[in-house]
Amino acid sequence: MSTQAEGLRPETRPETKTPEMTPEQREFLDAMNQLILSAQELSYVVALLPNELIEKHPELRELVEAAKNVVRATWTFHKLIKQRMRR
Repeated sequence: MSTQAEGLRPETRPETKTPEMTPEQREFLDAMNQLILSAQELSYVVALLPNELIEKHPELRELVEAAKNVVRATWTFHKLIKQRMRR
C-alpha cells in the first residue's frame, strides 16, 4: 500500500515540520528516555539470572517478579505517551 507522497520525487515531497519543543517538553522527553533505557537494562540483567539460582532463593524470585512488573509498567507508559503525542 503506497501513499501519494511516496510516488513523488524527493524535491517535490511536501515538507513536514516538527514543532519546536519547549525546555519543559525536552526535559520530560529526556526523563522518559532515561526511564525506558533503565527499564531495558533491568530487563536484560533479569533475563541473565540463572533459573537454578532463582528457584533456590524465594526472595530472589520476588525481586525478579517485581523487576518484570516495573519493565511492563514502563513499556505501557511509553506506549501511552507515544499515542498521546500523535494526537
